[in-house]
Amino acid sequence: MKKAIPANGKIAKDAKETVQECVSEFISFITSEASDKCQREKRKTINGDDLLWAMATLGFEDYIEPLKVYLQKYREMEEAVQVPKGWANKQHTIKEWVICNLRIFLLAM
Repeated sequence: MKKAIPANGKIAKDAKETVQECVSEFISFITSEASDKCQREKRKTINGDDLLWAMATLGFEDYIEPLKVYLQKYREMEEAVQVPKGWANKQHTIKEWVICNLRIFLLAM
């Protein structure tokens, strides 16, 4: 948020909290649609492609291409760095993973 305002500008605490609530709602909205797709396909794991599909289905087509680039870079990084087996299943939930990665993406925009 700070990148979008002048250097001497300030953001009120309640404004930051409101944006955080909106980001959380957005993430839940997209994740819910992706989850419904996975349930219909009798799958238990939501992946990045499911999230992209959900965003396109819900009318967020403008974000698809930048997210595809991000997802590709993430997959390349994941291959380069050894992620402990079972990370998503044991230490963190899929929703936490989705929230973490979408926050990173949204903050980078």
